[in-house]
Amino acid sequence: FWYEPFRERTIREVFGAEPEKFWPVMNSYDTPESRTRVASPYDDSGFFTELKAAGYMTGIVTGARVNIMLYEVEMLGNDNFDIVIRAQKSSGVEPKPAPDGILKCLREMDVRAEDAMYVGNGSEDIDAAKAAGVLDVHIDRKEHIVNGVKPSVSISSLYELRPRLPPRNIP
Repeated sequence: FWYEPFRERTIREVFGAEPEKFWPVMNSYDTPESRTRVASPYDDSGFFTELKAAGYMTGIVTGARVNIMLYEVEMLGNDNFDIVIRAQKSSGVEPKPAPDGILKCLREMDVRAEDAMYVGNGSEDIDAAKAAGVLDVHIDRKEHIVNGVKPSVSISSLYELRPRLPPRNIP
């Protein structure tokens, strides 16, 4: 249910709980400390370092809570990202599938939508990218289905993006 739409309905109908009571309890268990025991970057996470070395700008748009967002960015390498946007109402940015986080990221990096791509693993990522006018890329890690949404590009590894990137000249 974590990556499915209608999470709140699932919490009510399947778990028999009210979302406003469920999330605080869930969040008390879902901490960076608890994740360190089970989480590690995917094998292709070195691609971020490769992108930065080649002169590309990179950003993250996530709906994660602040402490989880910071943990995940640190795990991938803080220096690998020019900007990190937290797309949550509490951050003043509408959550995905609204394009607001992607558009804010583009503005802050001064990048045109037609020169950008957004890689995500869920249907809300694909919908947000399409709404923002950037190339939507679905990375299929076999974690969850994308609910019938049709991505423009589907990959199973970030390294598959290499041929899609324009050459960069590093000054």
